[in-house]
Amino acid sequence: MWRAVIIGLVLLGGAPPGCAERPATPGAVFGEWRVVAYTSGFVSAMSDAEARAWVGRTATYAPSRVSWHGTTCDEPTFTPGTWTPGAFSVHYQIRPSALGLEREVVETVEVGCPGAWTAPGSFLILDGERMFAPWDGVFFELRRSDGGA
Repeated sequence: MWRAVIIGLVLLGGAPPGCAERPATPGAVFGEWRVVAYTSGFVSAMSDAEARAWVGRTATYAPSRVSWHGTTCDEPTFTPGTWTPGAFSVHYQIRPSALGLEREVVETVEVGCPGAWTAPGSFLILDGERMFAPWDGVFFELRRSDGGA
């Protein structure tokens, strides 16, 4: 029953329980990034070989353009948010600690684009000089490749 209530709240509210916007700047994501590693969640649509093939792919985030391995958006929006570790675990079926995120709050930035743009890197989990882009049940770890913002 609780699962149905949670799903209903997600559908009605647009954001999962425990996810709240915060007044952080999304500028932390601006720059060039490279996939350096990955961690598969409990349920993944990718094989290990498919996920491994993503290592080395690049992403560029700027206020006026986002590019992720050949997919681009010329009018991006950046919406910062936070998740409690519990809500993150329920939604992604993985504890933040499995990604090395040992914080009270998981910081995020959602990257939007006009139309129906859904691409890897459209939701980012921040952690200092690294971030994670979840896609098909895999969490791709990105590190700066431009020396910093």
